[in-house]
Amino acid sequence: MIFGAHIKISKGFDEAILQAKKMGLSAIQIFASAPQNWNPSHITNEQAENFAKKCQEAGIKYIFFHGIYLINLASENKFLLENSKKSLISYLNINAKMKGNGVIFHLGSTKGQDFAKLKPQIIKCLDEILAKSDSHSTLILETSAGSGNNIGDTFLELAGIYKGIKNKVRIGFCLDTAHTFASGYDWRKNPVNILKEFDKIIGLAKLVCLHINDSKSGLFSHVDRHENVGHGKLGDETFRKILHLPQIQKIPLILEVPGFDNKGPDLENIKKLKELAH
Repeated sequence: MIFGAHIKISKGFDEAILQAKKMGLSAIQIFASAPQNWNPSHITNEQAENFAKKCQEAGIKYIFFHGIYLINLASENKFLLENSKKSLISYLNINAKMKGNGVIFHLGSTKGQDFAKLKPQIIKCLDEILAKSDSHSTLILETSAGSGNNIGDTFLELAGIYKGIKNKVRIGFCLDTAHTFASGYDWRKNPVNILKEFDKIIGLAKLVCLHINDSKSGLFSHVDRHENVGHGKLGDETFRKILHLPQIQKIPLILEVPGFDNKGPDLENIKKLKELAH
């Protein structure tokens, strides 16, 4: 199986790779800039290419970026909208220089407005982002928990956007086990059925990766709160079922859990996943 985790790069790329190597990861997810502001990434082409080379040497075959938290392609605010597009274009270009596997991001929030009216704007933005970014990059839409009118908490909502995008080849999807559970997909009952539903509505060929997180929040809570593997509402047996699904054996499984020392994904969580996978 392909295990990965979100790793901080605040102490530099070399330290991030070292941490990933210690955890035995073959996939890595990072921010290319501070996620709480609009400051652009300062990663140069040379740094991107060097990082990619060192990742390969360390056995890390998959490199994902996660978009910043401020992105909202449904916003009426022109400043927010333009900066959202610029951020994603920049991230896609840098990830392509790394020969990475794509940029995972959340579409944003309707802020209580009618989704059907906002959908054309979202699709137009996605078309523009793809047209203005490196053709070798992949934009990955992530499921949301639905809190704060966040878009993408159902497969049907994501499919409605996907169907309108012109360049579908460069679009992928990321399922988050915690988000989907909070939005009403009960992984505890039958994970197979959830993937069957995704396949019917969007298509499993478009499932690029899985964010494999336990949830502090309950079913239909629409609250995005991650928990360490087996310590949340999903529990060990649910993850055992998920990890044995044949459909996910060849896609990266990325941890975004708090960690047992509250410093982010750790070796203990990776060990737990590997134990449950056997």
